[in-house]
Amino acid sequence: MPIAKKAPPLHLWWVRHPDCGLAIVDAPNWELATVEAAKWWNVPWREVAALCECERHEEVPRHICIRCGRVFNGDGLRCTKCEIVERDRELNRRARAKKFYQTMMPRKQSGI
Repeated sequence: MPIAKKAPPLHLWWVRHPDCGLAIVDAPNWELATVEAAKWWNVPWREVAALCECERHEEVPRHICIRCGRVFNGDGLRCTKCEIVERDRELNRRARAKKFYQTMMPRKQSGI
């Protein structure tokens, strides 16, 4: 069974400033999170950095799909799109097998 590759996790920071509001940014540490939040608010970093507060920090795991190679968040080995494709393939395979075996079975004859 293939092993899913791990991509570096997302570090999500909820940064709040009294005048600018809330920004949710991806940054490896708190200092860069304030810089990214200032970019989000479109204000100079030096004016907002001192009043920024961290409401929450969360590390979100990311995976690389074994089929298409896309980075996705969540569990499993395949992204949602590839899971749907694989499920459809399996359903089609089962339908073909059922049809094949039905053609191999002797048919009922009427009137005998």
